[in-house]
Amino acid sequence: MRRHIALAFVAFGIWVLTVLGLSFNVQAAGQGFDGTWTVKHECKKAPDGALPFAYNYIANVSAGSMDGQYTVPGVNGGTFHIHGPINPDGTGNLTMNGVTGQTEYNVGHLSPGVPFSYRIRAKFTTSGGSGRRTDGKRHCDFTFVKR
Repeated sequence: MRRHIALAFVAFGIWVLTVLGLSFNVQAAGQGFDGTWTVKHECKKAPDGALPFAYNYIANVSAGSMDGQYTVPGVNGGTFHIHGPINPDGTGNLTMNGVTGQTEYNVGHLSPGVPFSYRIRAKFTTSGGSGRRTDGKRHCDFTFVKR
């Protein structure tokens, strides 16, 4: 009987250590991306003639989730809001939401002030990363550098 009790305590101890170890590893992996990131957002000339552009802005990652905003200066400046989770393995499925700016830069030559949204597939390391717009309307690349 004592042997069964001793084995039960050993098994329980191993279970506790395993659970604690896994939770620390998952927490550490998710937190490896936390911090302030510089985002370089570059879009090439679109097939319909929409002009290329490039912007640099800041995004923050907290608890493995990215959030950053940028407003293009000037009259009819567009806005960008990049956000979404970064998985412990560094993959990210981000979303870009915003409002269009100057017509000549917009796919479809939309007027300023029209809401838009698209997905970005990204891959991060603890110091940098890259991403690409996935909807096929325009080639846009994203470069991420941890500050």
